[in-house]
Amino acid sequence: TRNSKLAHALRIMEENIETVPQTKKIAEEVGISTRQLERLFQRYLKTTPRNHMTDLRLQRSRLLLQQTDLDVVDVAIAVGFCSTGHFSRVYKNKFGVSPHVDRGGMF
Repeated sequence: TRNSKLAHALRIMEENIETVPQTKKIAEEVGISTRQLERLFQRYLKTTPRNHMTDLRLQRSRLLLQQTDLDVVDVAIAVGFCSTGHFSRVYKNKFGVSPHVDRGGMF
């Protein structure tokens, strides 16, 4: 993106996937208000910071599932989910299959 504030926020998110920084903390680090950050995401990405962070986490988890031998619970933790059940539900809502199936397991 050409907006330096948004680019900075995106870097923070990508570098902190496992800790899931709050929107308020990201805005503070970028030097803008939470509302300004939300407007930037809406304007340039057509989403909210929270939804974008969830998408980043899910995309990273998909790569980990498909390219490593990590257990589903370890993948969930690596991308900031505290509960494997919650991770599995969010993952299935996003990709249409459970993490286990996406890894190549049985239906």
